[in-house]
Amino acid sequence: MSDIESRELDPLRGEFSRVRDLIKLRLYPADSGADGAIVAAPVAHGLQAVLVFDLPSAIAPVRPADLRAWSRPAEELIALALGNVRSQEQVRVDPMDLVQARIFTVSGESVFVATLGMTVSDLLGPSDLGALVAVPSNHIVLCHSLLGRHTAQEAFGAMESICAAVYAAGPHALSPLLYRRLGNEMKPVESAAALLALLPDEP
Repeated sequence: MSDIESRELDPLRGEFSRVRDLIKLRLYPADSGADGAIVAAPVAHGLQAVLVFDLPSAIAPVRPADLRAWSRPAEELIALALGNVRSQEQVRVDPMDLVQARIFTVSGESVFVATLGMTVSDLLGPSDLGALVAVPSNHIVLCHSLLGRHTAQEAFGAMESICAAVYAAGPHALSPLLYRRLGNEMKPVESAAALLALLPDEP
């Protein structure tokens, strides 16, 4: 941590009420080491979520010592961190209408935008079949509400192409994969055929 980060954060550490609005959840590639962060958990294949402080000058990892000082359940901290991302990040939401399907892009300048891939039901609404989600960079989420095979096949093809292009272009590339989010689980979907095998025909 830099001297500037230390000066910003050290006076606040230990007082949970003073840092609660700074705590966020950031997604990193699972093999990145998360910039030295050590409070992390897997989210999906190839992805991990890391508790961090969003400081004015930089992003700094939450340390195990911070957790001990706060004496708060992990579930509470994760919910708080996710809630801060939801309420604080400025994003642009753009629908894209295909022949039958609709997909959405959620984008913004912040590296926390991809975290919103964990909360796509806020945008899409509930679905018994879940959602198709991609987080090709920290700055963009692609998502589609799964309704059945026909729309899913079209959405998968469009999202796969966009995801590959964004991931290759960078910066802050995150994951080239498409995922099915159902409940609190995100599982990779290797192909359109694999996705269709999980879904019924549209009514």
